[in-house]
Amino acid sequence: MVRVQAWIAFLAVMGCATGVAESPSEQAESTSERRRAANETSGEATAPDMPSKHTLQTTPELSQSAVASYVEIGEGSGEDGRGGLVESQRTVAVDIRAPIWPGRAMDPVFEVEGLVFTRYEHPSPDVLRFIISDVGLLPAGGTGVVRYGPRPYASVQLPGPGGQ
Repeated sequence: MVRVQAWIAFLAVMGCATGVAESPSEQAESTSERRRAANETSGEATAPDMPSKHTLQTTPELSQSAVASYVEIGEGSGEDGRGGLVESQRTVAVDIRAPIWPGRAMDPVFEVEGLVFTRYEHPSPDVLRFIISDVGLLPAGGTGVVRYGPRPYASVQLPGPGGQ
């Protein structure tokens, strides 16, 4: 019992010694004031609403080009680009190869001419594979895009006639 009372007294003294905690708005204001003071001493002039030079840039842009190749599967099921799986005689695997695919919280999707393919595999670190129900859904020599969430990541050049 004496130890509990001693701890209570110790915590009460420590609480008084540290003072009252600032509210979040007071903390933000004091941080902003410290940043302005540091900039004034270093000679940098920044407006209060300008982002810090250390702000992460999140502007969506295509970071690379990718090349697709087809691997004929024949009879099987694949995506139809409208959210369904369809049995087909012309099922094809579309291997999209790029030097690097980013690690993202959202899964990649492959979009081409209004069709969206979401089911994918990683047969190797530099390849995304989408199984398409019918090779005829993809325009020969056309282009598509790989997106991670709303952000486009890579422009994809599809094979020409004959899958080359």
